[in-house]
Amino acid sequence: MLLEHLKKNQKITIKFVAWYDDECIYIRADRIVDAVDIGLKRAEIARILDDGDYLRKKDNDRRTCRRVPGMGGVTVYALHRGKIGPEPQNLPMDLPTSIA
Repeated sequence: MLLEHLKKNQKITIKFVAWYDDECIYIRADRIVDAVDIGLKRAEIARILDDGDYLRKKDNDRRTCRRVPGMGGVTVYALHRGKIGPEPQNLPMDLPTSIA
């Protein structure tokens, strides 16, 4: 899985599966099953994320969000960074740009 840190005013590309900034980890909706990799369907993963209050941003009528800062036209799950990772929100994530 490819992951990229979002910097202010950065243009990003769809080649990445996920992006993160200070408040969210954005995972493309069409790749959430691959990212989670535990044999659940997309709807089940979305329900678990929503019920556990892991979704930081979502559109009014769905569990996904259609905006990533610096990029439009991509549907993502915007996960709450403070609940997903152990890192404090004010520190950068020390993640590689490629995760196997």
